[in-house]
Amino acid sequence: MFTRHKHTQVYRKIFFFLFLLGVSCFLLLHRPEKTTQRPTRDTTALPPEFGKTQLLSETPRFIKTEGIPPLSPQETRLLEQLKTEVTAYNTKIKSGEIEFSVTVSQIAPQETKPLFVELLEGVRDNFIPEKEKDGDVLPTYKETGHWYITYRFNGETEFFDVKARAKRDMNGGIIVTQTENGGLRHDIWQETHHQFLRHRKQTLYIREGTKWRPYDKWQQVLPVWIPTNVFDKCFNPYWWHLGDEEPLDRFIHRDKIIGVKWVENDGDPYFYLQLYHTQAENVDASVGSATTHEIWMHPQTRVYPKRILIANRRAQLQPELEIVEKFFSIAEAEPVPGKYYYFETISFQSLTSEIAEYEPGIFFPKTVTEESYGEDNVSEIFPNRPNSEYPVIIREALLPEWFRKEYKKAPGLKRVMNVHRAVFNIPMELDIQGTL
Repeated sequence: MFTRHKHTQVYRKIFFFLFLLGVSCFLLLHRPEKTTQRPTRDTTALPPEFGKTQLLSETPRFIKTEGIPPLSPQETRLLEQLKTEVTAYNTKIKSGEIEFSVTVSQIAPQETKPLFVELLEGVRDNFIPEKEKDGDVLPTYKETGHWYITYRFNGETEFFDVKARAKRDMNGGIIVTQTENGGLRHDIWQETHHQFLRHRKQTLYIREGTKWRPYDKWQQVLPVWIPTNVFDKCFNPYWWHLGDEEPLDRFIHRDKIIGVKWVENDGDPYFYLQLYHTQAENVDASVGSATTHEIWMHPQTRVYPKRILIANRRAQLQPELEIVEKFFSIAEAEPVPGKYYYFETISFQSLTSEIAEYEPGIFFPKTVTEESYGEDNVSEIFPNRPNSEYPVIIREALLPEWFRKEYKKAPGLKRVMNVHRAVFNIPMELDIQGTL
């Protein structure tokens, strides 16, 4: 009995090995027919030698804003009321000091598995009933940077003290590090401490260590491969109000305002604004783009947004791709010369904040959470419409319910700003001896 059982185990191992070998040979030698396809998501996967993007044959519909009706008299009055309140509130704050931190997290990259492990898992999944598969598994996030910033301001003069521990920058970009032997590495943790002095949005001085140095002279001694603009706009706590350095009253003027409403939620009245900004309004361009800001103001104080949804829309011509057979290798997609199709994508970014009253009548965001979502093909969001019938302006309310639930599940980048201390209308003291 023992010998027969042992032989049975050997036969099973041989059968399983032959099965895996057969699957591997099929994947390597399978020669699909030549077909033409259109990519739906990865719009950057084109060969580098393909050349420049084809110019748009006509201006996309969402760029043509002439047909958008002007604000009604009631909306105009509401807008003027809001701008007056914001301007009056901004005059209350002359100077101050804010200590805050920013933590950045990104989706952890998937672990690379050997081919035979992926084959085994694929075979296993085929035997699992669909109802038992977990289709809503959320991705895991890993912290890629933490910044602790002291910000002082007096009028148009600003001081920044920035302590950081990060392996990627605040936007999730790669930080390049030079090793002792002159090599370059990335995705390794760095601890840095810099101070900046700015006036009218221009960096004047920087301090590394104990001595202030003129910023332009400091730039001149940097290696060529180091980016010279080490000041990030997100180091300013005011940036987190709108995702922009401009105050709300000035920010409103640069975009086309297409909606102003007075809304109530659970008995709390608040302003709702919708702004629209377009680019590339002529056909002699390869990309047409537009940005929509939907802004829900805080009911507690109408000078700060409670939630902002930013939608970035792009249109361009994409090349047709065909599957080309390769000898003894996996078939590849290559562009078909002279064949293009119209392609629209949209990506979203949201900012949600909570405010606190730090002094009587003086409010400031206590925490802001920003989430950035990847691009989606507009044709997938509105699958039963031709591109000529896509909404000219895509509001959140126009998005299908299934899509709203889906895109909010897994933002690719998360940034959280927390204010630890804030005082206002105090003199800003700064010793910059030895700067000249």
